[in-house]
Amino acid sequence: SRPARGSSLKMAAPMSRESRGPEPGAAPYGNFPNYSRFHPPEGRVSLLPQGLLRSLFPTAPRPLLGLDVGCNSGELSVALYQHLLGLQDSNSSPEPPGGGKELKLLCCDIDPELIRRAQQSSPFPASISFANLDIMDAGAREPCLSSYLQRFGRSSFDIGFCMSVTMWIHLNHGDR
Repeated sequence: SRPARGSSLKMAAPMSRESRGPEPGAAPYGNFPNYSRFHPPEGRVSLLPQGLLRSLFPTAPRPLLGLDVGCNSGELSVALYQHLLGLQDSNSSPEPPGGGKELKLLCCDIDPELIRRAQQSSPFPASISFANLDIMDAGAREPCLSSYLQRFGRSSFDIGFCMSVTMWIHLNHGDR
């Protein structure tokens, strides 16, 4: 059975006491705890053209502000940041000189445990922020996004990413 709207069942797929794996249907928002194991981030970002930010925003003020909705545990967000800035594919590299001046990402997910993992493992904490947020909840969305944008004196994001989330939003929130 599906959880009721507003249900607090939004965490990464829990384990049942009797089983050896996640309970079937236990990730109703697509918040699978090991999603990057079967969809490697590097393969996904390689489909984006090199120099995408410079071609889309040649004269835009910097830093560019990006919003990543449904970031899961952050692996794809980090790979996306590295790819967009043309950085080497190493998660162990330090914050790039000038990288934070070029691009800042706010990455959100409905699952607080996945956000905790993302925050703990991010190699770019000065440039990539992670927030526990149900993007469909206007009462939570507006203050979170506005607060982030105000830090940069801005009222909107330059670019948004919604990777592998549209089906889950549609299944749980319909066409509104």
